[in-house]
Amino acid sequence: MIINDFYFFFFFKINLKNLIFFLKIYNFNNKKKISKQKSRGELNYSNIKPWKQKGTGKARAGTKSSPIWKGGGRSFPSYPSFVKKKILKKNYKKIFNYLIGNGFMKKKIFFVDFSKFFIFKTYYFLNFIKNFINYKKNIKILFVFENKFLKLCSRNLKFNIIDPRYLNSFYIIKNELIFLDLKILKKHNEIFKNN
Repeated sequence: MIINDFYFFFFFKINLKNLIFFLKIYNFNNKKKISKQKSRGELNYSNIKPWKQKGTGKARAGTKSSPIWKGGGRSFPSYPSFVKKKILKKNYKKIFNYLIGNGFMKKKIFFVDFSKFFIFKTYYFLNFIKNFINYKKNIKILFVFENKFLKLCSRNLKFNIIDPRYLNSFYIIKNELIFLDLKILKKHNEIFKNN
């Protein structure tokens, strides 16, 4: 029944080079660019004048954070450049659909109808998961659903729970098991068919 409904995902073949290229771009775009130089205003120095203006024979000095001094701030500091690489939509769709279809065939992805889940308690939620797999704490499990009550009853468990809007190929590769809501997949399937 599931394969008939989502046949669209099971006919994609992609080149592994494209998949590796996608992962490199994704990592590059999400990398935190922290390294930068400090200007004189960003240094944590006192504003006290190092010595008096006249009478010492030394050159006048106002602050320790002056660019002339050792350990002082830069006059024109360099900040991280926020450059993002682009991925073609056509390639992204192919990779995403291939990973969903491949994950389902390898029993990594489960399509679950969360609308039939009525008792929102952590104990029942765990029993519900154990019907599918032998639950272990070390396994990385991802849940994708919109239901607020399900999010509340599963927040004590160490699962990754994301909103369907943020589901992407990187999440599918990163996690060992994924539970997807059928409603979300139906919407997604219609969008991909139209495009």
